[in-house]
Amino acid sequence: MPRPVEVPQPLEGTRRKLPPLGDLARWLLLFGAALAVRSLRFGLVVTPNGVRFPSGADELYHMRRIWFTAANFPASLDFDRYMNHPQGAAPIWTPFFDWTIAAVCRLLAGGGDQAAVERVAIWAPPLLGALAVLAGAWLARRTFSPAAGWVTGAWLALLPAHASYGSLGEIDHHVAVGLLVLGLVAAAMRLVGPVTPAGRPRGVVASALAMAAGGLLGPPESREMIEAIEKLHAK
Repeated sequence: MPRPVEVPQPLEGTRRKLPPLGDLARWLLLFGAALAVRSLRFGLVVTPNGVRFPSGADELYHMRRIWFTAANFPASLDFDRYMNHPQGAAPIWTPFFDWTIAAVCRLLAGGGDQAAVERVAIWAPPLLGALAVLAGAWLARRTFSPAAGWVTGAWLALLPAHASYGSLGEIDHHVAVGLLVLGLVAAAMRLVGPVTPAGRPRGVVASALAMAAGGLLGPPESREMIEAIEKLHAK
């Protein structure tokens, strides 16, 4: 008697399905909570006299470059005569972070009103920070369990050390570095972990994209993380 033919079943996790509405609602709630925590300074930052930047340090120069690009789009401030006066100097930061925010500001507020550009730009850190919370929750969920994902997301949403870099008005590349590092870790785990043959090329592509983004962002933290991921890939 011939043996029945066994039909191979897809491996668990390879089927892509839309998330249930309850799951989607929890993700939106997590994003909203993270955004709300990072917007608690609203009354201190947005004043009747204009935007008041909370730290008065790096975010002021980021805002100068954002305003320059918004007013002279698509140019970026590659050489600043206000630095190293009177010779001038090139900024040490790569322009990608500020240029991207400036492009959004130009689209939403135009390039003729500095106050309007500032009111749009100050929302970049809370949005990036909230997205990093979702990314951390997703990575923990994928690696461990749904419960681990929600616990990680709730913890990151409320953690002061995480929220401070993404607070309203804290326009600095550090909040983008956190999101990038999560992307690098997720890509490396997909590449070196036990995945299907179809999933491994996606890990290679994701790792390459994350490294390219790190090169565009340019801060030392990104370069160090990229070097660590390259060593992990080489093993």
